[in-house]
Amino acid sequence: MWIASCTKVVTALAALQCCERGLLSLDEPIYDVLPEFKGLPVLKRFNENDGSPVLEPHKKPITLRHMLNHSSGIAYDETHPKLLAWHKWHRTAPNRLNAVEGRFSYPLVFEPGESWFYGAGVDWAGVAVERVNGGMTLQRYFEENIFSRVGARDVVFSSYLYTRPDLQARVVDMSKRDPKNPQKVIRSNARLLYNDRGGCIGGYGLFASPSDYLKILRGILKTDEDQRLLSKEGVEEFFRPCLTDKAKTALNDILTVEVARIGMGNLPGSVTKNWALGGIVNEGDVPGGRKAGTMTWAGLPNLTWVSIHLPMLESNHPMFHSKKKKKLTFVPLSLSIENQVYAGFLLHSCTLLRTRTSESFVICLNRVYTTCTRRYSQSYDRRTQCLASL
Repeated sequence: MWIASCTKVVTALAALQCCERGLLSLDEPIYDVLPEFKGLPVLKRFNENDGSPVLEPHKKPITLRHMLNHSSGIAYDETHPKLLAWHKWHRTAPNRLNAVEGRFSYPLVFEPGESWFYGAGVDWAGVAVERVNGGMTLQRYFEENIFSRVGARDVVFSSYLYTRPDLQARVVDMSKRDPKNPQKVIRSNARLLYNDRGGCIGGYGLFASPSDYLKILRGILKTDEDQRLLSKEGVEEFFRPCLTDKAKTALNDILTVEVARIGMGNLPGSVTKNWALGGIVNEGDVPGGRKAGTMTWAGLPNLTWVSIHLPMLESNHPMFHSKKKKKLTFVPLSLSIENQVYAGFLLHSCTLLRTRTSESFVICLNRVYTTCTRRYSQSYDRRTQCLASL
């Protein structure tokens, strides 16, 4: 299935691999690799008289870290009010070009590092990975440096899906709630955002089977043991919260809006959030749930992954020691499933890939649990048995 922004953690992983090899730097200006950024202006405001945009050169350098933690000022032009107004002034619309360079070329919405807004920084990080590897496509880079190392075969960019007719035949249909009866699900004919041909969009372009996507997340967690994907120091950097104080404040302000909070990790408002290189991080414990330092993110087709860096869990956590054997039963999905994982009922599980509605699936790390309601959906992976597991 199309995993949309669940792609971002894979692109961030690739970028950090390039940093470890000396091809990229997290904290140096990125202009040698992405010269397009050097002249990007900041959209400050709009003139009161005629509504024209006021643009000023950015003063602080853009870095790869800014791009990966969404503090670069590169927003998505479909969602930021300033950029929507900028398009309106120019009588343009967000484009659907097949390459990042054409799709995400517009002004910054704030000075790098000075605020936070979800955007195309990770998409551009994918371009950086391609350029420092001699023009290698992101698809090939992922295959050689990530997928092959963890045994993930069924993961492909939308622009390369045509090369995998076996996967094309298995792509699941998208569905939506019936507006007349929210208890029912109907087929969705909405046009999805991925590109069929062209470049690899590192922010939201991947298709994957749940089990193979899980192999990538598990590979990140196992890096402390085998260092296949990153060094031990690299995985620590991957999970380390790294926003500036101003950017962190902006992130938490956005998350006071309930719709944003639910869509961006579904963490309770009482817990302070930050951003690491791979996703959003809760800085405090979630009662009955995630421990401080847990990283998560989501994808547009109602997908969420949660990844706990093992050193951040106490050794006496029930997740590692529960010997209870539970009867298989159907249970409601959403946070109740997550609470069962943390309570130790779903054993030895350090990574959770799930969706938030009852027609979706849950996968736990070492044993694969896929929970779905057959009347609402097809199997997301024909090789994976459908279970409702407790």
